[in-house]
Amino acid sequence: MFDVKQEIEAIKAEQQMIAKNYQEAKDVMTNCERKLLELQGQLKMAEKFANAEEENISDAEQQSE
Repeated sequence: MFDVKQEIEAIKAEQQMIAKNYQEAKDVMTNCERKLLELQGQLKMAEKFANAEEENISDAEQQSE
């Protein structure tokens, strides 16, 4: 026989599990956004150093000519 109270408890348990999964997914998304911004900054810095290094090499080659 169908027990309404058991069904209600099962629905509540599933709701809590989904809410917990949702919060964990939001946390993962926030961490990923933070890491992407961090990597973007590292990439810009590395590109800046690479460009400066290329300019120094180019200047040194021009001076030796």
